[in-house]
Order: sequence, then structure tokens, then C-alpha cells
Amino acid sequence: MTMAESLVTTIYGSSELEAQRPLLITDSEDRWVIEGSRLYKERMEGFEQLTDGRVVIEILKRNCQVLRLTQMVAFAPD
Repeated sequence: MTMAESLVTTIYGSSELEAQRPLLITDSEDRWVIEGSRLYKERMEGFEQLTDGRVVIEILKRNCQVLRLTQMVAFAPD
């Protein structure tokens, strides 16, 4: 978990890490899949603006290689 928390903090900042907690970990055979629990609740003004969503990280178990690190986005209609 520390590696995932460190990645989120380094790339998105400590406030984003707090917004993503609790982080959910799934054992997916050869890798760990870590997902943030942030909801698409923050809306911006205007018709259909993008909002930040969950962070998703995939890390190989055998060598800790980061395969994927993304932050999902969603449209938030007015």
C-alpha cells in the first residue's frame, strides 16, 4: 500500500490521496490492482464538465513494476 500511496502523492498531491481513501486492493493473479474510492461528486460549472474520479494502479507482484497508473474522469452534467 505504501508504494501506491507514494505514487498518488507524488503525481497528484497529498490532498488527492486523502480524496481517494480508502484505497481498495485486489489480488489479480500476477499483479495487485489498487483503486481509489473517490466518487464523481465534484461538479464544475457549465454543461458537461470533466471531473476527477478514481485512481487506478496496477503493480506486478514479482518485481513491483507499475503497469498502469491512471485517474478516471467523468462528465458531470449540470
